[in-house]
Amino acid sequence: MSRILLLCAELRGIGGVERLLAGLSALLAARHEVHVASFDPPETTPGVPLAVPFHPLGSGRAGPAVLRPLTYGAQRDRLRRLERELGIDVTISNLWRADLVSALARQGRGGPRRIALAHINVVGNPTNRLMLRLRPLVAAAYRRLDCLVAVSEALAGELAGLYRLPADRVRAIPNFVRVPADLGGQSRLAGRLVWCGRIVPEKNLPALVAIVAGMAGAGQAVSLDVIGDGPERVAAERAAEPAPHAIRFLGQLGDPLTVIARAAALVLPSRSEGLPMVLLEALALGTPVVAADCAGGGVHQALRAETPHDPSRDAAEIVPAGMLLPVPDSAAHRELWATVLADLLADAPRLAAAAKAARALAADHTPEAVAGTWERLLAEVMV
Repeated sequence: MSRILLLCAELRGIGGVERLLAGLSALLAARHEVHVASFDPPETTPGVPLAVPFHPLGSGRAGPAVLRPLTYGAQRDRLRRLERELGIDVTISNLWRADLVSALARQGRGGPRRIALAHINVVGNPTNRLMLRLRPLVAAAYRRLDCLVAVSEALAGELAGLYRLPADRVRAIPNFVRVPADLGGQSRLAGRLVWCGRIVPEKNLPALVAIVAGMAGAGQAVSLDVIGDGPERVAAERAAEPAPHAIRFLGQLGDPLTVIARAAALVLPSRSEGLPMVLLEALALGTPVVAADCAGGGVHQALRAETPHDPSRDAAEIVPAGMLLPVPDSAAHRELWATVLADLLADAPRLAAAAKAARALAADHTPEAVAGTWERLLAEVMV
């Protein structure tokens, strides 16, 4: 048994990273002593319930650039202190700021082994533009760690090439989900689509809202539930103005799965992704998926597309659980989305077949499917 610390920059939200971290903590706790820490204020309650001890380390956001070295130094010292107090053997960091602090906390060859878990891609992702601009710094930090784990093979290849990391120091372990059994077999709402995530530029929500609003404005029986919040929400609400009756902005929900389980399809128009938790949750619920073949490659991999991954594709492709489409950033591609969605929503037998295929694909992303891979990796880094 090892003592494992899962580290994240912030845990106040209920997004995909937070949900994966909660799941990973429970998975590893079956055989190890597991703790979770974040750089949140002491009074913080995690947005996603945890079944293991939680340690808010304070010294939250990085602050002005001129003060960041001091901020990171304070976070490094607090992390080292917690690792000593708990006798941590392995620290697994999540997202770049936590990765950087973990790398800074390394002291020679002693102390905990260090793994970084990469959730989202860098190339073409505006959220991670600094990781591209500061490539030498990021590469130096990752080389201080024992292993970089990516949530898909495509993302592992991108990061290994981008930062010139040794092949034996980069692994791919897919995300996983477990959904409540009583949510399976829900009656679905005809014409109801659902989107769920952080409303940020790379998720491309305003484009999807405009597509659905246009369809509804033309008299088609379609509607969209939007779950989540973020800086692009105002733009998305503006895109809904031609048909406000068709778009519901539900904000952050403690339990988005009930809404996803009743939708006719999950729609993901993202420009870039790692391996979205909401995609895997939809598959496990038997909800068909219509998604963009975006940068990162995790969506393409999870949906088992037959054609090569191509973020600049122009054509639609039928995949077992639904449809793979171009990123809807042009008028022609938005028109294609509208046509594909209208055809799919009108085809009940095809939706039923996609729902059945979705559940089959979800078998690759259960805790049981990935537990052995995590155990083998932990054994290797502890040698």
